[in-house]
Amino acid sequence: IQPSEVKMSVHKGEKDPYLGYVAQGRKAYPAPLFQFAFVPKQSGWAMARTECVSVVVPFTGRSVPKFTAAAKVLGNSREVTVRWADGGVDRVVYRPGLAAPIFQAGDVRSDAALVLIRKLPGEDTPRVEQLLGSYAEVGE
Repeated sequence: IQPSEVKMSVHKGEKDPYLGYVAQGRKAYPAPLFQFAFVPKQSGWAMARTECVSVVVPFTGRSVPKFTAAAKVLGNSREVTVRWADGGVDRVVYRPGLAAPIFQAGDVRSDAALVLIRKLPGEDTPRVEQLLGSYAEVGE
């Protein structure tokens, strides 16, 4: 069920209620917290399912990095592709809920919950990292 409305807010260091903190040791420091609210299209439904993928790009300085992001469904898996202005490409392939049996998603075969494929400008071979898995194969 797709939502009719999605509201996003960012909280940092708020005290009423306490939102936007990260703990380090015994101290808490203000840190961005992204919060989403989904409003179902139809009232009366007890449960509505919506999948939301956010691309968070931290940066320093005044210039916001230029990039485009796109998401697609690959069978039971998902892929988010970020294309950077310098020619670099980041692909994130994952299973909903980060469930991780062996899966095939396009050119990726893995048992990881999430696979990051990073192709830097000028490099022929992509760098592959995985979360909660023992192997990942990436074809071209």
